[in-house]
Amino acid sequence: MGKPTPPIEGLIAKIMNAVLVTPSVSWEARSKTNLVSLHLTNYTRTAKAFTLLAPVPEEGEVRAASPRPAAAKGGLLSWKLRIAPMESQDVVLQVAGLESGDLEDLEVFVEGIDPELVSGAEGWDAEEWVRAKESADSANPDPEPDDEGSEPDQERTDDDEGPGGDEAQGEED
Repeated sequence: MGKPTPPIEGLIAKIMNAVLVTPSVSWEARSKTNLVSLHLTNYTRTAKAFTLLAPVPEEGEVRAASPRPAAAKGGLLSWKLRIAPMESQDVVLQVAGLESGDLEDLEVFVEGIDPELVSGAEGWDAEEWVRAKESADSANPDPEPDDEGSEPDQERTDDDEGPGGDEAQGEED
């Protein structure tokens, strides 16, 4: 027919009685940062309270986040959200220290809500997160001391156990 297909994700989420998470990532060349926007819409008939989690690569520096994360530890940011029926909320991050496109495949997770009720995010598995981090750390060990016997420039101290821990005080709706 020659006409573009309109986005139908929202319609499907409404029919399925679900929460829709729509991520978008853009590159801001002037500031050399990735701008991440997570648009969440609650298409259910009841308010939904849950935790949204987004891992950011360790080499990334989160310069701004709105709303402020409830917790930020080891590259994992989490927000405690409450979204009324048929309402939307945006979570926005500005991440420096990465290249254009490095966050295009950003994974988003939810906890405290049945993941079957969420489209666009996976259910959070803290044990899988720890295993993945340990696997990545063993695949990329710290550099060995140089010939003079000096220590590496950085020492890893994060235990990356998940969204708990060094919690920043966030605001709840």
